[in-house]
Amino acid sequence: MAKNKTQSQPNPWENILGPGILLLILTVIAYFPIRKAGFLNWDDIAYLTANHSVQSFDIINLFTDYCAGNWHPLTLISLAIEYKFSGLHAGNYHLTNLTFHLINSLLVFLCVKALFGKSLIAWFSAFLFALHPLHVESVAWISERKDVLYVACWLGAWYSWIRFRKTKTSYYYLICVGLFILAGFSKAMAVTWVPILFLTDYYLSIPVKKSIKESLPFILIAIIIGGIAILAQDTAIKTLDQIPIYVRIITGLSSFSFYIIKSLFPYPLSPFYAYPAEGGVYLWMWGFALLTVLGVTGMIVYWKRLSSILQFGVLGYGLILLPVAQFLPVGDAFAADRYSYLPTLFLGLPLCFWIESHWKNIQTKILTLLIVCILIWRTNTQVRIWQNSVSLFTHTLNLFPDYPIGQVNLGNALRDQGDYEAAQQRYFRALVTRPTEYLAWNNLGVLYNQKNDLQKSLIFYQKAVESAPKEKVNYYNLATGYFNAKEVNKAILAIDQALALDSEYPEALHLKGVALQQLKEYKSSIVLLKQAILVLENPAKAETDLGNSYLMNGDTTQAIQQLEKVIQNYPEARGNAWHNLGYILYYQGRPEEAIVAYQEAARQGHIGAQQYLRQIGKQW
Repeated sequence: MAKNKTQSQPNPWENILGPGILLLILTVIAYFPIRKAGFLNWDDIAYLTANHSVQSFDIINLFTDYCAGNWHPLTLISLAIEYKFSGLHAGNYHLTNLTFHLINSLLVFLCVKALFGKSLIAWFSAFLFALHPLHVESVAWISERKDVLYVACWLGAWYSWIRFRKTKTSYYYLICVGLFILAGFSKAMAVTWVPILFLTDYYLSIPVKKSIKESLPFILIAIIIGGIAILAQDTAIKTLDQIPIYVRIITGLSSFSFYIIKSLFPYPLSPFYAYPAEGGVYLWMWGFALLTVLGVTGMIVYWKRLSSILQFGVLGYGLILLPVAQFLPVGDAFAADRYSYLPTLFLGLPLCFWIESHWKNIQTKILTLLIVCILIWRTNTQVRIWQNSVSLFTHTLNLFPDYPIGQVNLGNALRDQGDYEAAQQRYFRALVTRPTEYLAWNNLGVLYNQKNDLQKSLIFYQKAVESAPKEKVNYYNLATGYFNAKEVNKAILAIDQALALDSEYPEALHLKGVALQQLKEYKSSIVLLKQAILVLENPAKAETDLGNSYLMNGDTTQAIQQLEKVIQNYPEARGNAWHNLGYILYYQGRPEEAIVAYQEAARQGHIGAQQYLRQIGKQW
């Protein structure tokens, strides 16, 4: 790579106001539909809408728990802070993601300006980053807060490193360390910053020994973050039986060409790029893999003839993309648009340099304007796909109709809208492609349970067990089916099978405690419910059930103390707790206190308490 010949470092904030405002306006136009987007049944449940640690701001759990197979405490903390102010108002989370994206776009400008010293190139890079449709997934999906947040810290750290190299000021080094740690706390992909550090030093002609010495803290941080990430995704990493070695090689090699082509021609884009149903590779993947091999070979042969910026851009792109190239497959997708969020910055640099060098030509200006218009149109179109779960998975299945999880998720969305027949068709369509898809069998069980057809529900839950006998959730769902059908003994047998797979399975411990309560084995119920409370993420219901078991066991003092604990600590369970407390107080001969408790329960929306108060002519 040729040495950097930039002699001076202009003020990075020079001439930022006008282009910055234009960038803001065009990006808002491109992402305008995001304001009406909702939550998705694809990770948003795990990250936010059903995440008790986030909603209760349990800082210990936010730092120690894995979420959807990832460790990223800062991301969860950002969602927890926002939940305090926004609750479950989806639009606010989308606007926050968009704000981070705008910040990242301005940071792209600062980084490119600081490294190369040319405002025009920096602005071209910022506009390309802000408007590229490949970035929609990272911005329009609430669960990808981790992407926009880690990139903000990553770019801030990169800018600080460049300034440290240019000014030799230790202040920038310390900021860089801090931001890199925050990036790692946001998403494990932050480890890609370390090879970019070396690439930047190489471009700036920093001696290798000096570069290695000053990068040691970052290498150590990256090793720690990478190790935690591997532990978090242990169960999600595919085995050789699931994804053979030749598929990994072809998929990994083809992904580089795949992302380049999607960057140049972003159509069609999919929220999910599924492997073929039989677990092999698509025919075109062989061609893309060959294209990658030829491209790498050509670059090696002609390396010294390539411009320094082409070397820098291609190397940066490849180094950041390498960890997600699916040589080590995770999940069911061979690619994802979000993986290109940061790499496109480096891939676009040679184009931005070319535009800057030809900017005086009217044809170049017209071409640039045309590119910007196309990007805005494609981004705006793509944002509309991410409006809700129905639009998202309908689009996905138009491209990958044999994707079973897509069929299941679309079925879930249709079921939640009350369209049970359409949901049922989607579940059965998933089973046509993959007869052992236990999620489809389980959701059919849920569907028929909602229809109050408990016997059919049990049949489908049993099918799920037969399809995946090592999945504990299948036994748990079967147990809930038996419990709803009043077959408590059978429910306990199914729970025991779930607990045999995981002795601390929180929901199974809770259900068994309630089942034992039904069998009037109150002392055993109390023991199980106490165990469940220790491991449940949200133990509010179990805490209430424990109070009921104390009551049924004749220990009214413990029951009252337990219900008071629920009232104090779990707002979502206060209605039931106040109602049960009223019941106890009434039978203790304390009617006035009982009425006060029933009134509190009624204010919390407890229907039984409201009906009782109407009968005795009391207000609440």
